[in-house]
Amino acid sequence: LFSAAEKECVVEDFGADGLPEGFRSVCVAKASTCPCGQNALRCANPNDASENYCVPRSTRFGQLTCPTPCTPDQLSENETCVQINMDHLGGILSETITCVRKGSCMPGRNMKHCPGGGVVHSSVQCVDLYGLAGASAQTPAVQDGIEETAELFLSMTPGDNAARGVGTATAQVRNMLQLPRTLQLKMTMRTQAAQGGGSGRRLTTSNAMLGFEIKNVGASAVSSETAVSQLQKVFQTGELTSAVSAVGAVDTSKAPVVKTETKQVRTRAAVAIDTGLIPPTQAPVPFPVPTPEPALPVPVPTPQTSLPSPEPLATPTADAAYLILTGSARLTVSQPALLCNSSSAKAAFKEAFVNQSNQPSLSPSHMEVTCSPVVRRRLADGPRRLAGDVIMSYTITFPVAAAALASTNASFIATIGAINETELGTNIVNNIPISELELRAGLVVSALVRPTSATGFGTPTPAPAPAPIPAPTPSPSPTPAPALASSPTIPLFSDGEASVAYGMTMPSLGLVFLCFRHVISRA
Repeated sequence: LFSAAEKECVVEDFGADGLPEGFRSVCVAKASTCPCGQNALRCANPNDASENYCVPRSTRFGQLTCPTPCTPDQLSENETCVQINMDHLGGILSETITCVRKGSCMPGRNMKHCPGGGVVHSSVQCVDLYGLAGASAQTPAVQDGIEETAELFLSMTPGDNAARGVGTATAQVRNMLQLPRTLQLKMTMRTQAAQGGGSGRRLTTSNAMLGFEIKNVGASAVSSETAVSQLQKVFQTGELTSAVSAVGAVDTSKAPVVKTETKQVRTRAAVAIDTGLIPPTQAPVPFPVPTPEPALPVPVPTPQTSLPSPEPLATPTADAAYLILTGSARLTVSQPALLCNSSSAKAAFKEAFVNQSNQPSLSPSHMEVTCSPVVRRRLADGPRRLAGDVIMSYTITFPVAAAALASTNASFIATIGAINETELGTNIVNNIPISELELRAGLVVSALVRPTSATGFGTPTPAPAPAPIPAPTPSPSPTPAPALASSPTIPLFSDGEASVAYGMTMPSLGLVFLCFRHVISRA
């Protein structure tokens, strides 16, 4: 049983191919966000400060990136695009959420748009289940800023490989419901009994509840509640039981349990303003236009020896401030120079850093990044560049209310200083475009420098460049032997980190060959 201060989270574990491998129910504090499962990437939801996305780290087609739905300030010219990708047999491969220009959202792989607004597999016949076909303009049943979640639960006995069957069942149910791209469908298996105690405890299961969660992403012409009502109809006809047979056997003697919740979501930016992390934007107060005075006769000026001194202006009170943090990260990569010349790599670093910072009000626009290769080349390799390190130096300039300057500084230092190197490296790789696969190869974060901070009031001035992580000190070069004027210096050896040329004259070179010959003969 749960206490009043707890809530249940259904955690989904993924395999290396991105497909579900299992579900776990855990109890967490009610004010906490639910954790992500194994092989899952946690991504901040910019439109809901109370939730995170949990997406597979990778699929068999490559690594995935975090969802990027449109924020309210982007919706005037853009729309959130949810793309479902299926294989030719109708199995779900992946799902992506991006912000695109209005009218440019295309169906995913092997998918098609139906006249009624549904998005189904290319082999499925379109059916206008919601009466939207032919409508010139579809009035949203759910508006932007409102999140409606409808759930339906069935009692069932899971099969031997139930988790692996969830992907197949989800695809069939989505096609059956002819869902528009503005509605997301998620299937879970929820336990019915709990044992043990304490926050974070794991639950055990006897009989399972198969859950169908339908949630809108932005404004939607079809509500989640309407879609679940359609799901109840296909349960009564037996179609739903057949569609989920890969997961387990449904107990048709028990009626489905339906739950609906509607809430007004608050963006992370709005929460940051309320908590003082970002000062609210205020319109400037216009100066009053003075009323012109009636014209007066022009007096004859009296000569003056000096003009009166103007009164000094009052010093304005500083109510806005800024925080500057500088630091750096050392990355081991396959092609240092190529990565440092890539604007996509720098953008990926910013996006990953913001995701891992656990600061909802921080955005990539607050960051400036420079990249410097750490030159490490072996003499025997000639001009060919080997895998090596780069230093990503960053400067964060963050506006903040003066009253919250000290607390914001402490919060940023603590959360950024706690960034996990492995998680950051994975997030950087996920944010590098697939078109630049050569930059992803072998990329890891090998070191992070704890950030240092500076504060100021008014308009920020550029911060000094952060001190990079020092490169390994190469071994000192031995003192070369004196060379004869007529004998050239010949480089023979390398210490493995930096090129070292040992000066030897031709006579001394002959001695080296004699020594080698002596050693070989003794051997």
